[in-house]
Amino acid sequence: MKNALLISLLFSFHLANAQWTTLNSGTSEVLNEVFFPTAETGYVIGNNGTILKTSNGGSDWSFENTGLSVNFSDLYFISELEGWVVGDSGSICHTMDGGDIWNCTFLDSAERINLHSVFALNSAALWVGGTKDYVDGYLASSKNAGITWKIGNAESYIWSVDFKKIAMINAYTGYAITRGYVVKTNDGGLNWHITDTASVQAGELFNVLEDLAVFPNSDTVYTCGWYSGYLGKTTNGGDKWVANNEFQNYNLDFINTEIGYIGGWGQVHKTSSGGATFVDASGGNSELFNGINSIDFVDEWTGYACGENGKILKTTNGGLTAIAPLSLNTIIDIYPNPSSGQIYFSTTANIQISTITGETIAEQKNVQSFDLSSLPAGVYSITLRDDAGRVIKREMVVKE
Repeated sequence: MKNALLISLLFSFHLANAQWTTLNSGTSEVLNEVFFPTAETGYVIGNNGTILKTSNGGSDWSFENTGLSVNFSDLYFISELEGWVVGDSGSICHTMDGGDIWNCTFLDSAERINLHSVFALNSAALWVGGTKDYVDGYLASSKNAGITWKIGNAESYIWSVDFKKIAMINAYTGYAITRGYVVKTNDGGLNWHITDTASVQAGELFNVLEDLAVFPNSDTVYTCGWYSGYLGKTTNGGDKWVANNEFQNYNLDFINTEIGYIGGWGQVHKTSSGGATFVDASGGNSELFNGINSIDFVDEWTGYACGENGKILKTTNGGLTAIAPLSLNTIIDIYPNPSSGQIYFSTTANIQISTITGETIAEQKNVQSFDLSSLPAGVYSITLRDDAGRVIKREMVVKE
């Protein structure tokens, strides 16, 4: 009875604290990008020189001072201490101590350059992207921490006016997005060629691409945008793309090649099947997601979003009120519960075992049992999914 009550209380707590919570950012500035290099340490950048930092998972935010008042558009951290932010007028700011000291420089160019994207592999290897004179896209790379830069030569196709995101999978291969298509480099950013995106094939030049996700040592890439709504995916390094036009998208973040979130225009959706299927992840409150510019997840369930009027949001359950569309909960039994060893499922499923704080411990496919004996005593979350990645049951289980 005592264990049953504990399960009931924990599950009620889980539902009561579901969806998204508004955090106190301390500013009303437009916030353009959020990035968490660790579970607790995160940074948010925005207009008028705004840089915010948290060291406790968003409970408190402090202002970081670079001495600049430009609009910052993107950031990238290789650790909780070292990172870069970029913005208007070719500004690039670098910190090595978690934001206590920033070293800011400007690209030396006759053209007016506004930077909208930055990526780093290590302390020396940097890539930036943006627009010059508001009419041409701009890409550049540095191998010496930004002391010198080499301008990238990008193949042009009508609307290459601004490279809004850039991401590398290694020192040689990477991707960048502009309006309607994705470009790829195989030589570290010196030359970029247009990949055969479904958007280009269909002539959808006004699909404005906004975000990009790549994975180390993987040929899978995602990009998203809006106008007609667009989520593009390739699994062969850009040779062929498939498109999903179901949602108008402004941002995305993927935990791995299968699990990710896409958002924009008052909505956010989650996929656990590589984009084959989606569930609503707005927590049932689409109003919160109006004016959201960026999302970043530190694991499958814990994520952050930022946007207009200093808005910062946090979820610890992936925003899924739909965890509970589990009218299917009555179909599958998990037993015995509590258990000191083996637990069983009344049907075969794909399972995920997590702590009650959301940390994934194990994942297995097409199983009908799981051995808890190696785990410490405590309460664990068991998630069962079908082959399409849809959650069909979630239950708290006590390990005795």
